[in-house]
Amino acid sequence: MIFLTVGTGLPFDALVAEADRLAGLGVFSSPLTCQIGNGTYEPQHGDFFRYSKNIRSLIRDADLVILHGGMTVYECLMFGTPFITFPNRTVADDHQYHFLEKLSSVLPVNWSPDPGDLEACYKRRDRYRPDTDGLQCLYGDLKAYLLDQKTA
Repeated sequence: MIFLTVGTGLPFDALVAEADRLAGLGVFSSPLTCQIGNGTYEPQHGDFFRYSKNIRSLIRDADLVILHGGMTVYECLMFGTPFITFPNRTVADDHQYHFLEKLSSVLPVNWSPDPGDLEACYKRRDRYRPDTDGLQCLYGDLKAYLLDQKTA
């Protein structure tokens, strides 16, 4: 299963619509299941739901996760689940873009700022496997950064 998640914050209809379009064209090798939050676009070529308490098990069990540039990226890394990520550029201060830009300087990450690049990212998905060895270093860096921000 390919699992798409946009989180619980702002809608990310552009990503959901592009994944749905590709599913309709038969681009994906597995069925698509989408968590669409409070978005208005409802996929026609796969299952969807708005919210669930079982997101972690879906992330863990998916063949591939397509997601916004939030902390769910970290869960994909923890579980070793391959993922493709796109920042939701409508989020205040564009922090998802900056997060992915920084993360990709430390670990190989399959991402693009444009959901329209999903097909290209999907085609190169086998080049990107979660680097669990680099995860502990990343965790330490994130923890130190957050502690610095808290005391600042």
